[in-house]
Amino acid sequence: MTLPSILRNLREEVIRMAHENLTKAQQRQKEYYDKRRSNVTFKEGDQVLQATRNLSLKHAQMLHKSERPKLVPRFISPFEIVQAINDNAMRLKLPRSMSREHDVFNVDRLKHYHPNEAKFASRPIPKTTPVVLDESTGEEMYIVEKLLKKRQFNRKLEYLVKWHGQPESEATWELMKDIKHVLHFKQLVQDLESRRYKV
Repeated sequence: MTLPSILRNLREEVIRMAHENLTKAQQRQKEYYDKRRSNVTFKEGDQVLQATRNLSLKHAQMLHKSERPKLVPRFISPFEIVQAINDNAMRLKLPRSMSREHDVFNVDRLKHYHPNEAKFASRPIPKTTPVVLDESTGEEMYIVEKLLKKRQFNRKLEYLVKWHGQPESEATWELMKDIKHVLHFKQLVQDLESRRYKV
């Protein structure tokens, strides 16, 4: 055998092995996907929860740098299926606050919604704040109800903001520059100062 024929045979063997390994890897991936994917079916009129991953929504993402991603809800809900495009894609009836989202979702991002069952009747159902929308843009608006505290953080003034419709436990620290445009900001600051001096 000559050197070129040995190299040619070696090359063909390497290509054959690469094809075999690629086929095996694809088969393993298919088995893994099929094992994880249940035979859940959806139809028109079903109420479903939608996964928040890859959504560009303010209420589905971190609202502040200090929040941890694991505290963001994994699903938001419930939405009605208005059309079954095919076995893998469903069109959902979305609220106006999600008008910028595409309304067709893959079934791997959906799961059936089950209302609070009787066995969990004592468990409180979380209440969501009604979303206020800016009429011109359709964007969600968050209303500052009260300033609870103030502090200097990294040489910047921050206020602990209680948001309208949210409990005080959900208050967030916001930079003054981000909230000073609020129409009643001066009044909020005066109210905070008067409460501080009363104590």
